[in-house]
Amino acid sequence: MGLQWFRMDCAFPRNPKILAVLAERDGYRAALVWAGSIGYSAENGLDGFVPTMALQFIHGRPREAELLCKHRLWHAARGGIGWTINDYAEFQPSNGETQARAERARQASRKANCVRWHGEDCGCWRDPPADP
Repeated sequence: MGLQWFRMDCAFPRNPKILAVLAERDGYRAALVWAGSIGYSAENGLDGFVPTMALQFIHGRPREAELLCKHRLWHAARGGIGWTINDYAEFQPSNGETQARAERARQASRKANCVRWHGEDCGCWRDPPADP
């Protein structure tokens, strides 16, 4: 898969929830963990979920998770298995949408290569690639 990305509102530094987190002790760390959590969830196709074990990979500690939940940027998942990012689906494409976009790009690439190397009348790009 190509370069992965996520959307970040340009005004997020002025978001009241972010401002409230920043006013707390360790708030700057929590804000970084929040941004990292969006990237982690998008990269791994988790649709806004952050598993407990991922906290270390997004530079977080339990303290930052507490702050993010306190200020409603995260919500604790049932069973203590992780957290969900508030409003993730409102701003980020779902994993299904991301996979569909990647498949369309693969098909377009196959078609362009077919036309380039075999000519416009070939159409071999329509045939599924052979499994190795």
